Amino acid sequence: MPSLLGSGDPIAPGSDLITDGFAVLANGEYPDNCAWYGQSGFLGCRFVGSDGMDHYGWVELSVPSMYQLIVKSYGYDAESGKAITAGATGTVGVTGNGALPQWGVVADPVHDRALIQLPAATDGPITLSLLSPGGEMLFSGSVHGQDTFDLPMADHAPGVYILRVQQGDRCSVRKVVKL
Repeated sequence: MPSLLGSGDPIAPGSDLITDGFAVLANGEYPDNCAWYGQSGFLGCRFVGSDGMDHYGWVELSVPSMYQLIVKSYGYDAESGKAITAGATGTVGVTGNGALPQWGVVADPVHDRALIQLPAATDGPITLSLLSPGGEMLFSGSVHGQDTFDLPMADHAPGVYILRVQQGDRCSVRKVVKL
C-alpha cells in the first residue's frame, strides 16, 4: 500500500516507493485496511522523465469516499535524481504559491490552433510547452512582452493535451482539447 505522506516528508533516491497497489487508494472493498480512506495527503513518486533518468515528485490526493480519488495538486523536480519534499514546488510544479497570475487558453478548431492569453504584467520570458497525454514534449518556446500567443495545432491528432506555462519557478497548466 502506498504510504500517506505529510507536507515536508522526504521523497528521494532510496525511498521505499511501492511500484504497485495505486488502485487500492480508493478501493472501497477494504476501507479499514487503507490509510488513505477518508484522508488527504501526499503520495511520493519516482518516474522516468523524457531524459531517461529517474525524477522524484509528489501528488496531493484526497480519498473522501469509496471509489473516489481526487488529485488536488502535484509537483516534481525537473533535475534527475534530485530529492524533493512532499508539497515543495521543486523546479516544476503546481501549487498555490508557485502559480502564475491569471491566464487562459481557448481552442480554435476553425483555424487549427490554440489561443493563449498570457499572464499580465510579467517579468522576464515565459516558456510555453505542449505535452501529449503521456508527457511527451510536442512544442516548447519562449515569449517575452506579449499578451497573447497562437499555438499551431495542425500537426497534432484530435485529443487532450497539456499546456504548461512557466516563468522562473512559477508554473501553471491547462488542458487543451483538439477536436
